[in-house]
Amino acid sequence: MEHIKPELIVLIPILIAIGAAAKAAGLKSRFVPLILNLAGIALATLYMFAFVEGETTVQAVFTGIVQGILAAWAAVGGHQNVRQIKNLGNKDETIEESATDIKEENDNEQKGLH
Repeated sequence: MEHIKPELIVLIPILIAIGAAAKAAGLKSRFVPLILNLAGIALATLYMFAFVEGETTVQAVFTGIVQGILAAWAAVGGHQNVRQIKNLGNKDETIEESATDIKEENDNEQKGLH
């Protein structure tokens, strides 16, 4: 976490909450990382303009983009780590089971189901 500005670490739990809200609202899992990246970039850039003095607009935007992406990756990675740890007691999913799950999800999407 040494690459994320200490004052922006608070974005990680905020982004996790945004991701949970997006999932609860019915957004498909594959779109959550994109939403978190965009939200992270927006929030970090807003912070850079609001609270950091002495940087040019280009520096503030660049720093906001990088910091937002890093925070989003940390949020997604942290969520995935928790999911994997919770699944340690369960039997490991085989490739065939994963392929079946993906096929069922695609079939449901084509039928208009979630």
